[in-house]
Amino acid sequence: MPTSDLPVELWLEILAYLPRTTIHKMIGVNRTLFELALNDMYEEVRFIADDKGMTKTFKQLQYAGIAQRVRHLFIRPAFLPGITENVSFESQSKKLHKRVASGVYSFKKLVAGPQTTSKGDPEMLPESVYDILEVAGKAVKLCGNLNEITLVLHDHALIPPFVSFLHSLWESDSVGPNLRKLTVDTTVVKIPVLLDPLQRFRNVLTNLDEFRLDLAPSRYKHLSEDWCSAGQSLVSFFNTFKGTITSFSFSSMVLDNLGELFEMLPRLPKLKRFEMLAIINVESLPRPEGFTGFISKHTSTLETFVFKPEARHISFYHSDDVYTLWLNETSLPTLEKFYAFNDLNFACLRTLEVGLRNLDANRGNNANMAFLPPLSHVAPTLTKLVLTGTFISPERLSQILDTASRHGGKIILEELSFTVRSLIPDLFDLLVKKLPFLKALTIKYEDICGYPMNKQPSRPRLTFDGAMYGRNKMPISHLAFSVKNLDEMREFYVAALKPLGYKIKVRFQEGKVLGFGTGPGPDFWLADYNARPETAPKSIPPEAQDLKRKTHIAFKASNRQQVRDFYTAALAAGGKDNGAPGLRPQYFATYYGAFVLDPEGRNVEAVCLKPGFLAEPWGVTGWLGVTSLLAAVVSGAYYAGFLERFV
Repeated sequence: MPTSDLPVELWLEILAYLPRTTIHKMIGVNRTLFELALNDMYEEVRFIADDKGMTKTFKQLQYAGIAQRVRHLFIRPAFLPGITENVSFESQSKKLHKRVASGVYSFKKLVAGPQTTSKGDPEMLPESVYDILEVAGKAVKLCGNLNEITLVLHDHALIPPFVSFLHSLWESDSVGPNLRKLTVDTTVVKIPVLLDPLQRFRNVLTNLDEFRLDLAPSRYKHLSEDWCSAGQSLVSFFNTFKGTITSFSFSSMVLDNLGELFEMLPRLPKLKRFEMLAIINVESLPRPEGFTGFISKHTSTLETFVFKPEARHISFYHSDDVYTLWLNETSLPTLEKFYAFNDLNFACLRTLEVGLRNLDANRGNNANMAFLPPLSHVAPTLTKLVLTGTFISPERLSQILDTASRHGGKIILEELSFTVRSLIPDLFDLLVKKLPFLKALTIKYEDICGYPMNKQPSRPRLTFDGAMYGRNKMPISHLAFSVKNLDEMREFYVAALKPLGYKIKVRFQEGKVLGFGTGPGPDFWLADYNARPETAPKSIPPEAQDLKRKTHIAFKASNRQQVRDFYTAALAAGGKDNGAPGLRPQYFATYYGAFVLDPEGRNVEAVCLKPGFLAEPWGVTGWLGVTSLLAAVVSGAYYAGFLERFV
C-alpha cells in the first residue's frame, strides 16, 4: 500500500543539512524532490559563454515547465571583445547574406590556402555571438517569473548587437514588467551607457525596488568628465525610479570623490535599506559632508543601514583613519551641513551593520577612540547590531552595549553578531547581564579557552566546557509531582507556566507522564499517580512502590563522585535504596544518577550529566571516562524519560 510523501517543509529542512548538490542525486526519489531539483537547476541562468552548452540551456527554456522556474538572469558576456580589440559587426540585414555566402567563402579559402591580413583590418565577430544573442532574447521572454538581473561588464566593448539585446530585456513583452532587483557591476565609463536607456522604459519598469551598483576599477583610468557623466546618469536614474526604490546597495573600488557623487543624488522617499561598501580614505572621501548629507535625507525612512570600509570584492586599497573619524567625530557648531555619522539620528532604524577598524593597532590619539558613537542617540530604535572587520574585546563590547537604547532600564537589543579572538565564558556572563531581550547571537572566534589569553590552560576546550557547565548555579536538576487528576493539573500548569515560557516538551507512557520546560529539555514533570514504570528496578522493595509515587526532586552534582557520595550518605542517614549510582542511557547518554527514598517516601536523586572525561577526577578513572564520552558521540542518544524510577 503506497504511503503519503513527507511535507515539502520537512524535505526542505532535511536538505538544509546536506550539500546543495545532494538534491540533484535524489531527483528520482519522489515528485517533491524532482520539483525541488529542477528549481535548483534552473532558478538562475548564467549567460557567460556563446558555446553549445549555453545555446542548449536557452533552448530548454522554450518549455514552459522549465522557463517558469527561472528567477535570476546573470549576464557576464565573456564572448564580447575587449575595448582595444578592433572588431567589425554586421547588421541583421547582412546576416542572411553572410550565411549563404559562408559556404562559398570556405571553399575558396580551402583552395587558396591560408592568407594573412593587415594589422589594421578589423576581425569579424564570430557567428556564434549573433546566434546566442538571438536565442537568448527569445528565451528570456518566456520566463514569466524572472524578476532579477545581474549585469557584469568591465573592460568589454559594447557592440550594437549586445546593446540591442540589453534593451530588449526592459521591454513590456520581456523581463521589464516583473523586474524587481537590478545589479550592475561595471566601470565608471559604462554607467551612462547602461543606465540612461532605462529611463525610456519608466512606464514598464514599475516594480523595480532594489538597485545594486558595484563600481569596478578599469585598466584604463577614467577622466574627471567620465566621473561627472556617471554622477549625472545616477541622478537621472534615481529621479526616474525614486518612487519605487526601497533598497540601494553601493560598492566601490574606485578612488574618486564619493562625497561629491552622493551629494548630487536626490532623496528616495521609500528607501528602507542602504548599503555602503567602499574604500574610505582621503582620496575617496576628502570631504564627507556630501555623503553624510545623502544619509541625512533618509534618516526618517531607513530601517537597515550597512556601512563597511571595504568593497564587496577584494581590493588592493585600504581605508584609513578618515573612516574612523567619520564614525565618531561630531560636527562643529559653525558647520551648516551634517559632517559625521555621530550627527545623524535614525528615527526607525532596526538593523545596523558596521565594519570596524582595529583602533588598538593604530598610533596616536585615535587608539583610545570608541568604536561607535552612542547608539541611543544615533539609532534609538535599534534591535539588531552586527559588528564586523576586527576582533572585539569584552571591554570594548561592554562599552558599545552600554550606549544602546533601553526600555525600563534594560537594553532593547534582540540580535547581536560580532567577532572575538578568543571565546571565553566571561563573555557570556557579560551578555546575560546586559542583554535580557537577546533572541539571536552570532559569535565568530579564532580559539576557545576557559580563561583569558594570559592564563590559558593546556586543554582550553575542556576547560571552557567545564566552565560553561558550572555557569548554571541552580542546584536543582528537575522537579516532578505525582498527581491524582492529570487532566486537571495539565490544564492548570499549561496556563500558569505559559507566561514563564514553559511548554510541554515530551510525553511518556501514553501521555501519563508530561515534561515541561523552557529550553530544549524538560525540568518540571507531572505524572499520573496510578502510572506504573515500564520496568521496575529490582533494587526497590515492593513496599516502597507506593511510597515512591510522591514528589520527586533531583539535585545537580558537579561530578560523578558527588553522586556516589550522596548515595552513601543518604543511606547512612536512614534513606532507602531506590537505584544505585550508575549510568542511565535510557534517559541520556551521559546521565549518571543515584536514587534514594527519604524517610517519608519521597524520591530524591543526585544527577551528573557531564561526559565521563569531565565528570570523573583526573587520573585512571578520568581516562576511563573517555569511553563514556565516545559512547555519547557515537550513540547520539537524546534526553529520555528519567522519571521511570519515579512513577
